[in-house]
Amino acid sequence: AGMFLKDDSLILLAYMDLGKSFVELEQYGYALQYALYALLLAEEADDRAQAEANWLTGLVYAAIGNDLALGYLDKAYAYYTANMLQTLNGKAILFGQQREYQQSIAVFEEMYRLCHLARWKGHQLPIMLNLATAYNLSGRVDEGLAMMGRIDSMAAGSDFLHSYGILYQLNYGELLHQAGLDSRAEEAFLSSLSLAEEAGDSSSFFFRN
Repeated sequence: AGMFLKDDSLILLAYMDLGKSFVELEQYGYALQYALYALLLAEEADDRAQAEANWLTGLVYAAIGNDLALGYLDKAYAYYTANMLQTLNGKAILFGQQREYQQSIAVFEEMYRLCHLARWKGHQLPIMLNLATAYNLSGRVDEGLAMMGRIDSMAAGSDFLHSYGILYQLNYGELLHQAGLDSRAEEAFLSSLSLAEEAGDSSSFFFRN
């Protein structure tokens, strides 16, 4: 038994289980005590353990009507949202590779919704660019152009276009071409080429079948 008590991960799990049990029994004083113990131990643990300890602490505070609940729940939500986004991104890309564009769009739209709720502008913009690409590949050109317009307005003042400018201009050019706006499409393609030459990456443009 002494060896188990020296294992902080097992003690953390015990505190979490006790906290949850006391929540079910509506004994919130004890529940908060063990939640805070868990939160303290979780500082030396991995991100998932910290998220679960924050979730339990927020849950207890919410049950007793304490405004501190929101801060703890937000920390837990950020962890779960980030990990969910990674999983969803893999699914969306796989659907796109399989040319199941409607399913890919549905997943990217869910990712966009999650980022919007979490107010993660930095994550939203790349997802929006992927959405515009998926709209283009599925023939939903008007929606793709609308999305590019939203990216343009949201990206002002950020470094997004510096990081994703080549892909942005390429996608924009393809959508404009699909819409029959060839002069504007040519401008976008030339802009992407110019950005690629500046970055020393023009080789990737001579090329795609």
